[in-house]
Amino acid sequence: MNTQIRLLKADEIDELVNLFNVVFQKAYYGYPMSKEKFLQRLNNPNFYKRALVISSIDKIGGFILANTAKRKSKWYTTNKGYISLIMIHPEFRRKGFGKALIEEALNFLKKKGVEKVQIGFNPLTFWPGIDLNWDKAISFFKKLGFKEKRMSASMVANLETLKVPEKILEREKKLNKNKIFIRPYLKNDREVLLNFIKKNFTYGWYEEVKSKIQKVKVGFTGYGLNLNTLYNPKSVFVLLKEEKIIGFSMFSENFEKKELGHFGPIGIQKDFRGRGIGSALLFKTLKEMKDRGMLKADLWTDYGGYQAKRYYPKAGFKVVKKWMEMALSY
Repeated sequence: MNTQIRLLKADEIDELVNLFNVVFQKAYYGYPMSKEKFLQRLNNPNFYKRALVISSIDKIGGFILANTAKRKSKWYTTNKGYISLIMIHPEFRRKGFGKALIEEALNFLKKKGVEKVQIGFNPLTFWPGIDLNWDKAISFFKKLGFKEKRMSASMVANLETLKVPEKILEREKKLNKNKIFIRPYLKNDREVLLNFIKKNFTYGWYEEVKSKIQKVKVGFTGYGLNLNTLYNPKSVFVLLKEEKIIGFSMFSENFEKKELGHFGPIGIQKDFRGRGIGSALLFKTLKEMKDRGMLKADLWTDYGGYQAKRYYPKAGFKVVKKWMEMALSY
């Protein structure tokens, strides 16, 4: 098989999305992939990226996306890199192509000064780690020196049967009496909300919310992404104490399957946690998703944490898939 490793070309995105949907057709989260979702990750301007393909004369047989932050910030350091996605077409497997792509990606990251490489959460990631059912993939990365770090979970709730508990409705009334309100995002909230998220939460959350509430002047990128495709301010809620933002939540619609929705992120200022406010915000958002015609909601969260064990199950969420984050240190 005559193949080469080379940079991804702008006119190959459709073929790459098709490859994703062949490779991951049995995966629940992120399938089917859309061009918009794929390009959202490829075009993040805050990261150095290396998008490589393995190709034969007439077919792309594999792909890898490696990235590292361009500058140090409160969220990211420049000495940490990521493998955001690797996929090999079934016809190209067991021929050493996966290892070859990894080696090229690691060489790129080393030249950028990276000292640690992670497979898992980052703004360009397609998955929160490696599916625990993919034991061969985990074994593959272990042979390359990667070690298991932490476990995450994909959870799903059936919105068709969602009923807001009476105690949640009563709690919201009590919150209102204490001048704590949940309402839809308004245009005038934009700068205050973004600054609130920047101060209290992660870069990934900041970027997700920003894509929902702020249009950009440059509509298209080099790979043909309409950067305003994700704009949907009606999918964001704000939590207020009197007139001050103390929390938020949002959801996203699935481009291909309108009956599916992704819940989150959701965040509340630290000194307002532990009062049941989060549950009220959770149910308010899920009720809106149901009213929009969505039948199911999914999310990612830490597998061993309070959210997976107690918080999300209150709204009917159940674990459907577990993921392992892995890392390599030089």
